[in-house]
Amino acid sequence: MNAMSSVIPMGSMKMCCCPAGNMIVHAGNITKNGTPAEAVDFLQWFARLNYDYKIFIAGTHDHFFEEEPKLARRLIPAGVIYLEESGVEIGGMKIWGSPYHSFNHGSAFSRTEEKAIDHWEKIPRRQ
Repeated sequence: MNAMSSVIPMGSMKMCCCPAGNMIVHAGNITKNGTPAEAVDFLQWFARLNYDYKIFIAGTHDHFFEEEPKLARRLIPAGVIYLEESGVEIGGMKIWGSPYHSFNHGSAFSRTEEKAIDHWEKIPRRQ
């Protein structure tokens, strides 16, 4: 299995030439301003990529996913996996995704360190 993790600068995804692989993981900030239109633009582009598995996690700019989670999830195309305090196992590889982070004024999924720890404790431990 070939995997690629990606943090593509917001707004430049259409110019991105992604290397070949079976899986791509976009780890946060699918939008610049957190708008639904930006999310739809990203999701349409991401769904068209030639990977067997396309996984993404919302980031600090992705207010739409925090403020309108039900609507945001309905926009995710078939074949695209969104991780929010959840995980997936693909080919024996376990991937966990959570957008929550310690306090950063004004950013999406921001929590005080005390509250962020509650989210981080949900990460499965190795057995």
